[in-house]
Amino acid sequence: MTATVHLVDDDAVLREFIGGYLSGVGFEVRSFDSVAAFRAAAVAGLPDIVITDLVMPGEDGLSLLSWLRGFSQVPVIMLTSQDATTDRVVGLELGADDYLAKPCEPRELLACVRSQLRRLKATHAPLPSTNADAGTDAGPVVWHFAGRSLDERALELRVDGARVELPKKPLEVLMYFLRHAGEVVGKDQLLAAVWPGRIVSETALTNAIGKLRAALADEQQTLIKAVYGYGYRFEIKPERSA
Repeated sequence: MTATVHLVDDDAVLREFIGGYLSGVGFEVRSFDSVAAFRAAAVAGLPDIVITDLVMPGEDGLSLLSWLRGFSQVPVIMLTSQDATTDRVVGLELGADDYLAKPCEPRELLACVRSQLRRLKATHAPLPSTNADAGTDAGPVVWHFAGRSLDERALELRVDGARVELPKKPLEVLMYFLRHAGEVVGKDQLLAAVWPGRIVSETALTNAIGKLRAALADEQQTLIKAVYGYGYRFEIKPERSA
């Protein structure tokens, strides 16, 4: 079945160029010159993926993304000529799946589109629970490792006895690592386990692991080791108590 792409950009030349390229490789593409036009068309049905410019007259790409995330997790790739970190961060927090700088290389855009569609397909498959992955039917436990501890029930992390505040997602990444200590864990595996049923960018995972490393004082990667080309491995075998 042909995947559908909705392209939103006020630049007619860019719409024709990207739309023609994606159509030429087999996608069904509809182009819109404004967010308002896209919203009107979306009432009849959403595409498989959305590509939108960030900066446009009237409603911009962030407005489109915020509206869309109110009811759908359809993948969104944002195109921007800006290098503003703030806009990227806001977009990722709203749920953007990827960013590409304009003018973008069409083959890179195609790779991003295909990557997001593969991930979308993967999230429709049944996902194992964290407990099942761990090979145990035990409930929440307290983990102890290298002078640190994580209480799963209270979602409380302590380093050298002192409580460390950490957002929920980095804590869930740590919980997954602890239940799979010593294993090489792929990025897609982590994304599926920590963000089940959602399409999120690898940047969200990278940010979560960065916050986790900072909280664990693991700048030297003695706990969480990056495995090039695949994912991560938690290096310490933890002890557990009920």
